[in-house]
Amino acid sequence: MSKKAWLGAVVLFFVWGFVMHTTGLLLHEFGGHALASRIFGCGIDGYKLTFFGHGQVHYAPCTRWTSSTILVADWAGLALTAGAGLVAAVVVRRPRLSPMARLLVALVAFFFLLGQLGYATSGGFHDLYDPGRTARRLGARGLHVLAWLPALVAYAAASFFGARAAVDAFREHFGTRTRLHGLRQLASTLGVAGVLYFAAFRIEWQLRRDMEMRGVAAEAERIAVARHGPKPFPIEHVLLAVAVVAVIYALARPVNAAAQASAPSRRLRTVVATSAAICFVTLALLIARA
Repeated sequence: MSKKAWLGAVVLFFVWGFVMHTTGLLLHEFGGHALASRIFGCGIDGYKLTFFGHGQVHYAPCTRWTSSTILVADWAGLALTAGAGLVAAVVVRRPRLSPMARLLVALVAFFFLLGQLGYATSGGFHDLYDPGRTARRLGARGLHVLAWLPALVAYAAASFFGARAAVDAFREHFGTRTRLHGLRQLASTLGVAGVLYFAAFRIEWQLRRDMEMRGVAAEAERIAVARHGPKPFPIEHVLLAVAVVAVIYALARPVNAAAQASAPSRRLRTVVATSAAICFVTLALLIARA
């Protein structure tokens, strides 16, 4: 792979990560929570978004909520974004897609499903954020395990499906010859883009001190310290281990050495660049208005 091709791949994956994040964020917060609160409550009276990290909406004070509709609003963001991941998982099986297009769609399925199901698992386990209200109600009935175990099982299934689909498409596009060759290709392109995106996320997260809602694990530890309780079990480590095992399994599968490397089509690059521009402008306008 030439330096130009390598740089192009890293930039493409980084930009696509931004598109996925923005799309998932808007689906979750506005297509899910905000829309549900408009239907069942009194809408929202504020929101906070970031370019690379998380977001949150604030429900307007309202007397229209019922014990059932508030749960619908809690789960609306998770359900809608996970549903989009399921649609991507179906689309990725279409034979007419080019290898790179299939890879990008597989990444949508992988990260949307793992992101939402992982959130459902950790939030349900720790009784926090969107799944928290449901988890507390189930816990009061002695059924707390139902607040996180089904989501964990679904997370594991999505991990193995998504990792396999993404790795197969990656190998086909980059013309991988051996397992080790594929691992090096993956680390030097998608891996580098992921590290850069995580760095951008961490920098923005440190700068955005106005975001009250921190990660589930951090909030669970903060509550435990405030209550002088034991350190909570790190269910997030279990989620990470499952995802890592799924990727290792996908990388360990036989390689089709006959695959020939190809370059992303101009049309695909244009679609990704245009999508990123639309996402950036949309986020910038929303953040400016918040």
